[in-house]
Amino acid sequence: MAICGYQTSNGKEHVIFINADSHVYELVYSNDKWGYLDLTKKTGAPNTALKSPVVGYQTSNGYEHINYIGNDNHVHELIYTGQWRDNDLTVSALKKGPAPNAVPGSALDAYQTSNGHVHVNFIGEKRQTEENSQIYELIYTDHWKCNNISNGKRAGAGSGLTGYQTPNGYEHVNYIDSFVYELIYTDQWKDNDLHLHVVGPGQAFAGSATPLKGLVTSNGNEHVFYIDASGGVHELIYTALPGTSQGWFDNTLGGTADPTTQLTAYQTSNGYEHVNYVDLNGHVHELIYTGQWKDNDLTTRTKPHSAPVADSEKGLAGYQTSNGYEHVNYMDAKYQVYELIYAKGQWAVNNLRVKAKVPAVAEMSLAGD
Repeated sequence: MAICGYQTSNGKEHVIFINADSHVYELVYSNDKWGYLDLTKKTGAPNTALKSPVVGYQTSNGYEHINYIGNDNHVHELIYTGQWRDNDLTVSALKKGPAPNAVPGSALDAYQTSNGHVHVNFIGEKRQTEENSQIYELIYTDHWKCNNISNGKRAGAGSGLTGYQTPNGYEHVNYIDSFVYELIYTDQWKDNDLHLHVVGPGQAFAGSATPLKGLVTSNGNEHVFYIDASGGVHELIYTALPGTSQGWFDNTLGGTADPTTQLTAYQTSNGYEHVNYVDLNGHVHELIYTGQWKDNDLTTRTKPHSAPVADSEKGLAGYQTSNGYEHVNYMDAKYQVYELIYAKGQWAVNNLRVKAKVPAVAEMSLAGD
């Protein structure tokens, strides 16, 4: 995804996106106004690789991290510790052992665990066919190190990645190879074929390339969202239902997603679950769970007019801020950045590039990537 969003502990909102010039930009909302910063220019970091995803988050020490894949096929971290700087994680990890480049088009995922360790997951490139497209973890304890966590398995072409930690301390990384798979860390990494553990109907079959989004809700249930070959949005949920043993269930949530869409998912403070996707008409949808799932077309719900259509390939970001507002960020084909915001019972749309006064830039040619 070429866009992500989050709120930091100081109350500021951050929307990170990859611009037409292959630079990483930060839009930040502070003191009731939007501003911007070209982080690539600020830090001297390399441009992004073609179709690089971008991931942003804050760690418990207050530092901000933005991960992307550079045009050198290395995994990079733009980190804010009082000022922004670029950290080439591939080079940093090579000091402690082997660390492959990212395969072209690799997905990217990052999270922090309760012990303070930072994890950045990617799909690696190796010359040996049998080792290509395996899943790697860049982990920071007091230094960066790269681990192959695949146990010999390979991700399918265009596979998404999602990672998270559950309350029992276990780490989970999901990927696609026709079916949805889970790599799980208890005291070592092992592979779990989720489709073999699904209870009842459904097989966790994605068929081809699909995005993934994992979420642990406040009741402790694990959720992995994916899209099937016909565009239907699914939820794999791990729970203990009354009268049954714990197990994975595959629920079809509905919708008809564009085959190039990305997914975002989050839980709000009222306990509702939200999953966003883009449909075949470029409309941004919300699947919302309030006791049962329903589908809302957010593009047509905004007032006083419908929102502009989305470029499904550029991604989505969804989150709730401390004031209770819900935000869904997306981009159009011309690299305009929009915010769908739900406040006081109503959806509205804002063009954040216009509000932040981001200048137009020339689109990077393929030869320049």
